[in-house]
Amino acid sequence: MPKITTKSVYALAAVYFLYSHMHKLPMKIESIAEGAHIPKNFLEQLLLLLKKSGILKSIRGARGGYTFAKDVQEILFLDIVKAVESECCSDVCKTHNPVLDLFWKDLGACIQDFLQRPISDLDTYIKKTQEASLFII
Repeated sequence: MPKITTKSVYALAAVYFLYSHMHKLPMKIESIAEGAHIPKNFLEQLLLLLKKSGILKSIRGARGGYTFAKDVQEILFLDIVKAVESECCSDVCKTHNPVLDLFWKDLGACIQDFLQRPISDLDTYIKKTQEASLFII
């Protein structure tokens, strides 16, 4: 089952912030930390892991910062989780009950399948939140 911790949540928040501000890339760590509401020291560690895994790249210089290392259509949510979690897809939910073991295994497979989507699928959620805000009176 994919392990989802605060690291994964913050890494996805950072990637989402970059994705939603693609027209402003590359972006400095301070801007990402402030915009994604992530402690800067923690974000630095996550960005290094995302860079090491080939999801992001850094550009040096006054106009430098972080940007995507490849097309966002090629970056899966699972790639982000795997980049920051040391035990991403281990059998964390082992019990002494074969019925529950199968249940946890199936749930893990569903989560893993869901995470096999590209981050560009966030557009769907952006659209849903925009539509929902139209109905708030």
